[in-house]
Amino acid sequence: MPLAPVDNQGTQLYYEDSGAPHGSSDYATLILAHGGVFHGAIYSRLFPYAAKHNLRLVAVNLRDYPGSTPHTPEELATLRGTDQDAKASLVTSCGLQIAAFVAWIINKEGLPPFSPSNESGSPSGGVAVLGWSWGNCITISFFAHIRDAPEDTRAVLESHMRAFIIFDALEYPSSLDHAQLDEVWTPVRDPALSAEQQGELFPHWVSGYYAHSPAALASLATLSRAELCAELAGDAAVDIKSTLDRMSPDELAATAEMSVTHRSHRPMHTVQRGVCADNLRAALHDSTICPRVRVSLVWCDMSVAETVLSSWTLARMVEREWPEGARKVEIVRMEGANHFPHWDEPERTMRCWASCL
Repeated sequence: MPLAPVDNQGTQLYYEDSGAPHGSSDYATLILAHGGVFHGAIYSRLFPYAAKHNLRLVAVNLRDYPGSTPHTPEELATLRGTDQDAKASLVTSCGLQIAAFVAWIINKEGLPPFSPSNESGSPSGGVAVLGWSWGNCITISFFAHIRDAPEDTRAVLESHMRAFIIFDALEYPSSLDHAQLDEVWTPVRDPALSAEQQGELFPHWVSGYYAHSPAALASLATLSRAELCAELAGDAAVDIKSTLDRMSPDELAATAEMSVTHRSHRPMHTVQRGVCADNLRAALHDSTICPRVRVSLVWCDMSVAETVLSSWTLARMVEREWPEGARKVEIVRMEGANHFPHWDEPERTMRCWASCL
């Protein structure tokens, strides 16, 4: 079982590695962090398409997911408690564990360093990190706290990091608070549902296809919040099967860990949005750490309303409120894609992500 040590407390992260493309010495490596409930195996359909783009894929399982070290009883108590400073420290620790993982696999596998221009004039080598859905909470924490990592870790990341991708994020990267999300329904915030009902409804809700207004999607960042919310679909399209409905029972069992919903995923939602806002600013406003990194926000226009709203928030911030010297953020739309294009359309998704490196 491939396990990476990521701190001095014995914490390990499980990962799957597609391996280096045959015959290539200048490939790039894309490290994939998953979202809530669905873990790294959800990326398995991408692996056959990696070498075509001179890419190596590494899908890592976050804490509390299969193969990786569970959260300790003390950490779970922190997530369920009221001490927001302790919760912020836990999110920081999880981010630094990703930094340790990236540096460890670079060293272990001898991954090619980043070169902005190879013999043909194109970028080559290097490492990119992608967070999907809820996982952006952890990957943004990673990018925000590279400066706090040990010196040797920072040096490895500085020489290898080439791209950072925020992929179809839920509320975290845009730092929306729950009051701001009243316009859109999600099962995990519905007080009328029990915890068990929320867990049962979540996979169906998050993997549906939603037919939002084409006009609104085409002019996303120009709309007001009220204008956008009025054009977002609350119910999934009935003529397109959700990703969950396309999966066999064996595929669902291999890609999802339902027990994490009540144990740590839902408690993670109690972390104050200000923590995520601070991490977002630290990650994207300060370009002095890993200054060569290319940043992309990739959003899926048939995903759940919350991800479209989250993407609108960040896109609008970039367009209207971005400070001088902040990182450039490219906004990339995946048309006709729901929240799971890496499962439903792996070849197209691999092509899209490769274009962001």
